[in-house]
Amino acid sequence: MSVYGGFIMQMVKTINRYPAWWTLYYALRFIYFISIPVLSIFILFGVLSITSSRYVTQEDYIYTCVCLFLLIAPAILMYSRASSRKDKIKKIVAEIKNTGFYSPDKEYEGLSFTQGVYFGVDTKKGTMLYARAYPGNIMDIIGFDIDNFTRTVTDAKTLEIYTKYINIPMVSIPSGCIHPKMMADTMHAMAERGYDYPVDFPRLIQEKRKEWEQIAGMPVAEVF
Repeated sequence: MSVYGGFIMQMVKTINRYPAWWTLYYALRFIYFISIPVLSIFILFGVLSITSSRYVTQEDYIYTCVCLFLLIAPAILMYSRASSRKDKIKKIVAEIKNTGFYSPDKEYEGLSFTQGVYFGVDTKKGTMLYARAYPGNIMDIIGFDIDNFTRTVTDAKTLEIYTKYINIPMVSIPSGCIHPKMMADTMHAMAERGYDYPVDFPRLIQEKRKEWEQIAGMPVAEVF
């Protein structure tokens, strides 16, 4: 295989962050959320029927229990998945903070529970950290300094950071994680200020990929 072919194969493996079933899951999740009011009404009427009617049938109990199951079971499943992602990300972030090269103030970091995304900025050391757990059982753990991002784009919902990595040229951070405009302004102010780095922080994060994989129990994508 040529060097170019190997590069393409590596890139394909790296960017496969969503499994084939994700589209179906996303559609079912959307249906679930729009069905919550309807299921809640059905459950309410079912409970009222069981508690106030003299003629309660077995079908009334089955009907109410099925609606209750359809309301609660998906919520428990989604919460469990989100909680697991959060715990894995927090453990890795804690290990990275222990290196001494990244220790952001609390107002400059955040973690989106529902989307499994972490982002933080250490304004003193000039380092930044992005972490995301994907449905495809793979994570991105990417270190930044003021030299390896090119620009940012913000709106009310997201911060987009354009990187110098070929296989992940842009990362998107939701507003549930941080305040997009504040973080973008902070990053550009840091770039104007300049920093002296004792280590190559982005490379350090990449070189420790195997450690992050052991902590998370899932692969961490290589960036290049």
